[in-house]
Amino acid sequence: MLNLSQLFKNITTTITVTWISTILIGRLYDFHVAYHLILDKQDKESWLLEQCADDHFYHNMAYHSQLCEEVAQNRKISPVLFAVHESAGKMKLCGLYHCHELINLILTGGTPVILCFGLLWILTPSFLIPLVNNTYESYSTMRFNQRCSPYRHKKEDDYEPFNYPKSDDVYSHRVKYV
Repeated sequence: MLNLSQLFKNITTTITVTWISTILIGRLYDFHVAYHLILDKQDKESWLLEQCADDHFYHNMAYHSQLCEEVAQNRKISPVLFAVHESAGKMKLCGLYHCHELINLILTGGTPVILCFGLLWILTPSFLIPLVNNTYESYSTMRFNQRCSPYRHKKEDDYEPFNYPKSDDVYSHRVKYV
């Protein structure tokens, strides 16, 4: 059984890994949205950028020439850097929500939501790994003994050989070790 310090270590590790994962997933989501937003904007402005390169069109838009300059500036923006900037600007410590909003969502969900979160947290791999590890260790030890031991335990001091091909009469007799 796990001792108390190991249990607290597992709990803090689980909380830390879950929190960092939530923050990273939120950042990746915001990055993805901002990246596709700027690519879509640049794609939609490509026709206007081509038209602004024509002097006749540019002079016809005399009062709106700032629009052509804005489109040219938007084209110079790196989509990756824009997405990183937007993602960092929307930083939330609890992932996709601000922490007070997340706590409010959990508490307004009632007892079933809190119970589901508790069970999910308890049944995370950091709590199941020691159990699975001990089970696998005992199973592998048993299988190793079954496969590698030339004798099976029958009675207290009586052993019988496995059914290996017998090439000699010596191996066909019962063997007892003292």
